[in-house]
Parts: sequence; C-alpha cells; structure tokens
Amino acid sequence: MEPNDKELEAFVDQLMANDALEKPSSDFTNQVLKQLKVKSEATVYKPLISKWVWYIIGFALVSLVIYAFLDKSESTSRLSELLNLSQISFNPLKEFDFNISQTLIYAVIAITVMVGFQISLLKTYVDKRLQF
Repeated sequence: MEPNDKELEAFVDQLMANDALEKPSSDFTNQVLKQLKVKSEATVYKPLISKWVWYIIGFALVSLVIYAFLDKSESTSRLSELLNLSQISFNPLKEFDFNISQTLIYAVIAITVMVGFQISLLKTYVDKRLQF
C-alpha cells in the first residue's frame, strides 16, 4: 500500500473510533408502524355477466328447447316460404336407424343434474377458501 492510503485509512479509523453509532429510540418501530397506513382492500370478483343475465339466458335456452320438442304444428313461416326451405333435403342419417332408449335419456339427464349440482358445490367451496 502506498503511504497516502495508509494515512487515509488511519484517518478514517480515527474518525470512526471517535464517532459513536446512532441507536434508534426504543419505540422507533411503533412510530414507523403508526405512520404506515394499511391498505386492506380485498380484490372483489365481479363477473362480466351478472347472475340475472345468466338466468335469463338459461331460461330462454330451456324454453327454446322445450318449444322445439313440443311444437308439432305443420304451419310454415314467411321466412321458410321466402327461402323455400321445403325443397332442400339434407338428412345424412337417413339410412341409419337408431332409437334412443328412455333409460339412456334419463341417465343423461341425471348425470347432467348431478354435474351441475357438483359444480355449484365446488364453486361455493372454492369461493369460501379464497376469501381473505
């Protein structure tokens, strides 16, 4: 080391020895915590489509399906007359003969109801666990 560096190091050591370390007051932490303002806003999930809109959409779909199955009228609408849809024949399953049993229909309905019920249960369970 050079003589200048040794002198500088000795000078710094002397300054450090003369100067005492600063100590914070005993309630320093409490004072700092008092000045901090806690921002406790939980993120609130807000769906893009509200529940009542989903209910209306579901009701409309169920109504449409029920109407399609129960409507046995032979009346034609102006749209079908305009487009002349009666002349179009498209039936790709014409040669296949298959019947769906009532048991299969009931099983599909039961599974659908159970899956829907389980989804709602799991959703409430997950929502409760995610609350802060």
